[in-house]
Amino acid sequence: MQGIRRLIVVSAAFVICGTEAQAQRSPIETGGRPERLGRIGIGIIGPAGLPADLRIRLEDAAAAGLKASGADVVSAVELSRARQSASLGTCSDTLCEQRLAQVTDTRYWLRGTCQLDTSTYRLHLELVDARSGAVVVARDDTCDICTEADAAETINVAASALKAALGRAPQPQPTNVAATPPRSATSGVAGQSAITIDVNANAHPTGREAGASSHADRADRADRAEVRPLWLRLLPWGAFVSAAAFGVAGTYYLALNNQGFECGGVP
Repeated sequence: MQGIRRLIVVSAAFVICGTEAQAQRSPIETGGRPERLGRIGIGIIGPAGLPADLRIRLEDAAAAGLKASGADVVSAVELSRARQSASLGTCSDTLCEQRLAQVTDTRYWLRGTCQLDTSTYRLHLELVDARSGAVVVARDDTCDICTEADAAETINVAASALKAALGRAPQPQPTNVAATPPRSATSGVAGQSAITIDVNANAHPTGREAGASSHADRADRADRAEVRPLWLRLLPWGAFVSAAAFGVAGTYYLALNNQGFECGGVP
């Protein structure tokens, strides 16, 4: 019986050590802080007078998809306050976006368009490097004969998959950003139609946060440049396998001891 107890204690200690080694990885091994992403806006291509709540709904769904894939998403409220504090107004040029990224510590911008044709939604999303202004990854999705809820779910999954593809895309080289904020592009803002990216979508705060999608692609761990050693990845599995082996051996020896006691009791 004492031998069986030793087996149980050793197996439990092995499992605990393996679990602690898995949990106490350094920030580099766990991927560190997630990339911070912001929303430039979802432009709507469709009939005039399209309700603004559709754009807000699509933007919230896209933000939820990014969060589901592990991204730290800058809220519309924070972007609006950053514009006011940096006196950026409603500017929409590249230097303005770079300055706004500096203020909010944003690494990538999410922007896109939604072309509405009766009940068909054609979505285009892209992640833009906030330092260089270059498009890093992009994708197109189509939702045929869909409702607004279907379109929101489609853009949710698309944004999550786009974030997952970000780690497999080559990263552009950062460029120097002007120290002074650019002049606000007040002229021509009123002429921005729904065909262009609606950068003013962040000027109105929204309290709605769409729930994380169950279809979200969580493959963004592939974008970590630092790979954990093979022995560290196999250690927890080895611990559990060893514990199972010790348990089987303990059960076997316990059965042998019971048989010995039964045989010894026969006159």
